[in-house]
Amino acid sequence: MKLAYNAAITSTSAPTKPNGIQLLPIMWRQDIKFGMAADGEGYEADLGTVGMEDGCPTLDELTLEGVPNIRTVVSDVLMDIPLYMTPRYRELMTQIIAKELNRVYRLFCSRNPEFEKKGKVSIFGHSLGSLLAFDVLTLQPVVAPPDQHIDSKQMTDKKLPPPLLFPVQNFFAAGSPLGVILLLRGFKIASRKALAQSNVYNALSDIKSPSPISINFCYPAVENLYNIFHKSDPVAYRLEPLIARHYTSKLKPEYIPYMKGGLKGVIDASFNVGSGIANRAGAMYESIKMGLTTNMFMRGLGLSRQQIYEDMHSTSKSPDNDNYSQGVQKLKMMNKTGRVDYCLKEGLLENPYLSAFSAHMQYWQDVDVAAFLVRQIYYNDND
Repeated sequence: MKLAYNAAITSTSAPTKPNGIQLLPIMWRQDIKFGMAADGEGYEADLGTVGMEDGCPTLDELTLEGVPNIRTVVSDVLMDIPLYMTPRYRELMTQIIAKELNRVYRLFCSRNPEFEKKGKVSIFGHSLGSLLAFDVLTLQPVVAPPDQHIDSKQMTDKKLPPPLLFPVQNFFAAGSPLGVILLLRGFKIASRKALAQSNVYNALSDIKSPSPISINFCYPAVENLYNIFHKSDPVAYRLEPLIARHYTSKLKPEYIPYMKGGLKGVIDASFNVGSGIANRAGAMYESIKMGLTTNMFMRGLGLSRQQIYEDMHSTSKSPDNDNYSQGVQKLKMMNKTGRVDYCLKEGLLENPYLSAFSAHMQYWQDVDVAAFLVRQIYYNDND
């Protein structure tokens, strides 16, 4: 982050702003031991548990010792996610993460009192962490209208994570399987800004009990949602079709600018300049060609200039235009930039098949990702 800050901040609205980004890790994995507990018990059974033959094993005890690096990835991706799909473990994970987020926030504010009033919080989640962070944001409570009565028993019956002590400005999901998980669970994504105030609580109360016969929506409590991925990452999936399906059906992900330098950076810079000139020239040519063709065709039909002008500037709306405008609005409510899916560029000598394994683990060390975070955190930030 420090290496990429100076180059990234120059492209924002505050190019002279000092680096005020502080990264705070949220350690939660060590508090969960995936094993098999006795029915009805709220703890993990161990080898020394009284009343059992010799206890039930944990996942660590079953894991082989060979190729530890590969087994770590397999455990994090192929084992943790199926366990996450189990309601019991998912509730335990989200509760632990929410508590740890609040604990770290309190500790940071106690040492930096001014942050509580002036600071903004962003969350970066990778792989399974992005799933859990998204669940925590989705299950955040809302303030009900004064005339709406909420049964307190209804609130306590659900095993929800504790409310966060802070609003979340940006949520960055990197290498995230969130798209396919929401698809399997039957959910689409929508902004809380799209809900009428009287229907906010009712909409959020159905998150944990989706309807099997209708489209269900989840509403994360975040201002801006980002989905960062590498095209070679076999774990990552897109999110924009879950927000505006028809509008994004032919819309490619937005590319993250290449900041690593080298020959790739030089080629990208020259290509961007050349493609910009070519696109403007092509658009001008197509406009002139279409105008001449349409004018000649209409005159051949015996239409006057006024009729041609009215036909070419018709204000009637088609279903495609409605879908387009609605899709733009939906994405704009989920992210101020109007986009959610952002894709990393590949290097010149990078083989997508050979890099498929490492692509999922590279986000933490990627300079392009760090520079992108800086630009988006300080996007139109004039404070």
